[in-house]
Amino acid sequence: MKGDSPPPGPGPTPWQTQIAARVPLLRLDGAGWDVVALETWREALSSMLGTEVPHDLLGLWLYPHHDSAVLLGPPELAQDDLQLPRPTPHLDDDQLRQVEHVVRHAGYGSAICVSIPHGGRAVGVMLVANLRHGEYGSPEAIFLRQAAGELGPIMARIARQWIETKDEATGVPRPLRDRGPGREAHAREIHGLLDTLGAAMRDATTPRQLTQLLGAAVEHVLPHDAIELLVPDEAAEQHYRLSGHVHGHLWSHPTMVVSRAEFSPGRLFEESDELLVSDAASDRRAPVWGFPHQLGADAEIRSVIGVRLRGTGGSRLGYLLLGNIGPEFYWEEDADLLARVGAAVAPRLESVVLAWELDVLQSHLGVLRSVPAHLGRIAEILATTAHVSVATRLVAQEAAAVLPFSQCEFAIRLGSEEEVVVFEPGETQPLSKLPVMRYTGTELGRVLDGELGNAFAEARHKDGDAPDGTVQPTAALVVPVRVGGRVFGTMTLVATGGQSFTRADISLAQQLADVLAPHLELLRQGALPTRPSGQAWRRITRPEQNRPV
Repeated sequence: MKGDSPPPGPGPTPWQTQIAARVPLLRLDGAGWDVVALETWREALSSMLGTEVPHDLLGLWLYPHHDSAVLLGPPELAQDDLQLPRPTPHLDDDQLRQVEHVVRHAGYGSAICVSIPHGGRAVGVMLVANLRHGEYGSPEAIFLRQAAGELGPIMARIARQWIETKDEATGVPRPLRDRGPGREAHAREIHGLLDTLGAAMRDATTPRQLTQLLGAAVEHVLPHDAIELLVPDEAAEQHYRLSGHVHGHLWSHPTMVVSRAEFSPGRLFEESDELLVSDAASDRRAPVWGFPHQLGADAEIRSVIGVRLRGTGGSRLGYLLLGNIGPEFYWEEDADLLARVGAAVAPRLESVVLAWELDVLQSHLGVLRSVPAHLGRIAEILATTAHVSVATRLVAQEAAAVLPFSQCEFAIRLGSEEEVVVFEPGETQPLSKLPVMRYTGTELGRVLDGELGNAFAEARHKDGDAPDGTVQPTAALVVPVRVGGRVFGTMTLVATGGQSFTRADISLAQQLADVLAPHLELLRQGALPTRPSGQAWRRITRPEQNRPV
């Protein structure tokens, strides 16, 4: 016998899995969706469902981000004041059965209430009811759950773009049918979007703020959970994320660098300037969003739209990406709209890139002017200072004028292949008297063993000297110390506060290590244990020749 609310059982039978719940499509013009089109779509949905699940009532509710249910239709249900539970973030079976119970108590013989899921939360509720008793069972419930799954993307989209309008006199929310025409609203939204974009481009002072203001400007017409602006390097092998860059030169924070394995424009965009990915989890071009985003490591971006950004003369400038945690959230119209947004963003992004290139050139010119003099003084210090401890201290002071570090230390390998002694410039004790440490499994060890040309890391820690416990960033750079192509140690530089290391700094740090290397090698050789000598040297004399008598 059929029941009204069948309990969840094992998986569906083979014939049940073949039920194709194809929901009619509803396209939105930005956020200004047409109410008439919405009602027509709901009627088409009712007709489609009626072939498998005959019903006298089809109710649809939406859960915008404030989580209070909004009735989409039919409007007559508003008079019944049917209370829908709030998702947290899902709706459980008990909550849905309670709604079914209320509907049956109102006079309907059969009722099924299902949640509409998308992106890890309930975005709506669908209620189907029939005046006759015993009309619904497990097949109907399975069919409706499949239909609710296909309803998820469009309901999620309406939920993200929902704006509650209220009567100016009473303050009561207006019924859905009293809203204005969709196309007129869409035209107003596009005009407002352009104004908001202009303000965002003008007010942004950092790349991260530019990304944030851009995201806020397009949120209502292009809802998203993550946004990213990426600019390529000269060879387009790596890209740099602007969403996390606050101060300093671009490319100065290696944690913002995205490798080709994490983001490959050639694989994703191919020959197009627009990108549309319905579900990144199953897309053949994966990974689509393989780099960090604002949602953290636990959240997965499923839907993605993107656009190439081009500069003056069509030059390659960068990429603008939007992502959503639910599948099939975006359409081709969204990618087209994002292309229009990208055209407005490109000039501002080009100014950011050009300003960075100018700063880099100026800083490089300044360093190039001063580096030879500093390296000359360093060489003079090493050549004229008798004590290595004093020489290394003076060299560190001289190097600090051209490299942004606050701490320096050396790691030198003595006897064991897996142990080093670590000391700072100015160390007076002999190396053989210093404690040794093992470096196996560390980035320092990989540099020592020749696996890495250098190593870089960034971290944040609480400043113990600050009364408010301010979190300070720290950057560490490790370069090899080598002689004759053989690496026997490393030099580590640590920068604190807002400073970090650029590519030019890494190159200069390696030059400094190469200048110091012969002197550190002499220091290392003097600390090595004396090898036991062989037999004493004996003078070999030739025997006297026999003289004739």
